Amino acid sequence: MTEPKEESGFTVTFEPECGILVCRLHGFLDEVVAARLSQELAMKIATVRKAGLPLLYLVDNCRGRVASPAAAKALGEKLSGSKRPGDRTAIVVPDSLCKLQAKRVATTDNAVFLSENAARTWLLAHVPSGGGVTPTPVPSATGA
Repeated sequence: MTEPKEESGFTVTFEPECGILVCRLHGFLDEVVAARLSQELAMKIATVRKAGLPLLYLVDNCRGRVASPAAAKALGEKLSGSKRPGDRTAIVVPDSLCKLQAKRVATTDNAVFLSENAARTWLLAHVPSGGGVTPTPVPSATGA
């Protein structure tokens, strides 16, 4: 018996109270899903820029899988093309092995974490004082 195929997708939200753009991935990221994600990110990044804020980007990949090479390249190009001084990216992964893999490509303006709260703390620590943003703790996940 074959197991049902997990549907891939994402959600992208901007949290104006803390200035964080949150992207939650689930399933395998192929070129089609990556193209939709790229469009959604472009709109949300425009919202952040319009507000005059740095891009504080949190990627939750705890339910995600490996992206296809073409999808990863397309998203990487989209994000690198929109980077400005003060922008930060925090990536949340489910385990230490994923963290080690992700850290291989990390730069000074991004970091990899095992918890969303740690990622949010790191992002907000880089906001200039008086920025009007405060950490928003995330409740612990329960159940399956």
